[in-house]
Amino acid sequence: MEIYKVFFFHNPKAAGTSIAKFLSDIAETSRTCPLIENDIVGHIARNGEYSTFKGYTFYHGHYGWDIFSQVNAGHKTVSNFRHPLDRVVSIYNYFRNTVKLDEESLKLDRYFAVRAAKTCEFSEFIRIDDVRVKNYLSNQHFRQIIHSPWEFFDEAPIDDARARIRNMDWYYVCGWEQVSLGWASEVFSVDNPKIDHLNISIPAGDNISVADLDMKVQCYIENMNIYDLKIFDYAVQLIQSRHRWSGWSRAARS
Repeated sequence: MEIYKVFFFHNPKAAGTSIAKFLSDIAETSRTCPLIENDIVGHIARNGEYSTFKGYTFYHGHYGWDIFSQVNAGHKTVSNFRHPLDRVVSIYNYFRNTVKLDEESLKLDRYFAVRAAKTCEFSEFIRIDDVRVKNYLSNQHFRQIIHSPWEFFDEAPIDDARARIRNMDWYYVCGWEQVSLGWASEVFSVDNPKIDHLNISIPAGDNISVADLDMKVQCYIENMNIYDLKIFDYAVQLIQSRHRWSGWSRAARS
């Protein structure tokens, strides 16, 4: 089986852990880059310098274009998409019910969002006006593709984001598993690729779903994610049109 160089722009809570496992089977994992950054605290500590991480064949993490631009050496680009409503709800459930930290760890700055989810109801959590929470909730994937998921910026170059999505070698769209995997089989020459769903939030009594949200809350989340909605819709549009000719395009939406 051919071994590939891969850079995975891992969008949080969008089947990314499962996709990373799939990619690890086709990438040269003996040269996997160690963790570069995983949150705003780690991002600030790096101060925009990533050149020391050049030379690896497999990168995967909550990394943005700022990292990719410094380490790219012909890597295939990969990402994962999920509707913002589903993703924001999943983040809250994951922080609130799945992440287990002791009291001292919860006091650390890097776990501010986790602490907030554990102590706030959902409608309060999504309205917290603090970058340590907003980074996870507002256009995170769009910002990741343009520059970094851990930074906000004034301009919103949607055409640049669409171009980068259009030029990606492969991506996965939650809700379109059959078509996504059909594309993966073509890109990576893998027969019948499968995603083993890992790191799924354990059902808990106070887990919520999108169906639990009233329209006012749903509109609030969508207004926070105008650009993530645009790139999600664009990714779906592309994956449908690119593979309309193949047998995978006839697969039912999973």
